[in-house]
Amino acid sequence: MVSNYKNQAEATLDYKNGEYVPAKFSKKSQKVTGEKHTEIAYSNAGVVEGLKSSEDLSQDTAKEAGNMRAVDPLSAFVIAREKVRAAIAANKNHFSLPTYDGKKLARLDFELLGAEEKLIQDKMENVLHIRMT
Repeated sequence: MVSNYKNQAEATLDYKNGEYVPAKFSKKSQKVTGEKHTEIAYSNAGVVEGLKSSEDLSQDTAKEAGNMRAVDPLSAFVIAREKVRAAIAANKNHFSLPTYDGKKLARLDFELLGAEEKLIQDKMENVLHIRMT
């Protein structure tokens, strides 16, 4: 069986006052049923303020995402790296990050499980173990 499915996503972030702030997110999907696209616009403060889509998506969910300061999945990856550093500096072992892809609102929970030294390519490196649920 051969699948004919394509997916493309793009996120734009700004770096302001020492943190990454989402500015725009877009995704396109090509399925057998046709092409779908979604675009999320953010305010200058990184809050969801607009949703455009070829699908009938809930504007109420977009408003809730804005109230929760949720970020798109690609921005979440970049922001989570910074939050890991901040959690280590603050001696915390967990944090959460609300995410929104235009359709679903979710929360990613991160737990820092500890670090260890490991031999990687003939060099000892510090490795941090993180659980994400």
